Amino acid sequence: TFGTNNHRMAESLSGLLGKKYSPHELLTLPQDQQLILTPKGIVQQVRKLDYLEDPLFKGKFDPNPLYRAADNSESVMTLNEDDDHPEQEVIR
Repeated sequence: TFGTNNHRMAESLSGLLGKKYSPHELLTLPQDQQLILTPKGIVQQVRKLDYLEDPLFKGKFDPNPLYRAADNSESVMTLNEDDDHPEQEVIR
């Protein structure tokens, strides 16, 4: 799921996948795609899930305090003096 970043790694992964994908195909796999190897040895190329954009996940996750929003606001974590629980602050 993390992709390959060099030819040697792509060759190793190609061997694990039973040579169904060449090292070049693995290196040039689109970023929105991933390969899944099933327990039965079947390799499937599928679209990666995107919990930030896919309607299926809308409202089913908490905002990531380390993710910068698309509106270029900056999110930072701060601690209250009263407790040890971080709070999210949005800086515009």
